[in-house]
Amino acid sequence: MSPASSKSARRRGWRAGTTSLEFGAVVLLFMIVVIGCMDLGRYYIIAHSLRTLASECERAVLVNTALTDCSSVSRIVPLLDTTAVTADQFITPGATTGVSTVQITLSYQFTAISPIWSSLSGKMTETVNVSY
Repeated sequence: MSPASSKSARRRGWRAGTTSLEFGAVVLLFMIVVIGCMDLGRYYIIAHSLRTLASECERAVLVNTALTDCSSVSRIVPLLDTTAVTADQFITPGATTGVSTVQITLSYQFTAISPIWSSLSGKMTETVNVSY
């Protein structure tokens, strides 16, 4: 074996594994970003679903004022755990003005999966008011 070929073999042996180490560092950062983006997307989907559920509950109450919960319209938001949603419904009849008001407030406890968006964790509230 010539001295030149043994020198290049030693250099290759010294650098062996650097590509794997770099790949591991990049993949770790990439996965953190991907999981954070998925969690942020889940937050926005739940916020939109809560807003949609509040609007649909409002419409159902306007049609039938005897409703006390939103279970009849909960199938419209399949991505939201409707058993964890708390609802408050207030109907204020307008005796003097003739204008009645319906207010529905829905609350949902959101918990972020990744620690990146832990500031998003907490109670989400959506309120809808309609006068008729």
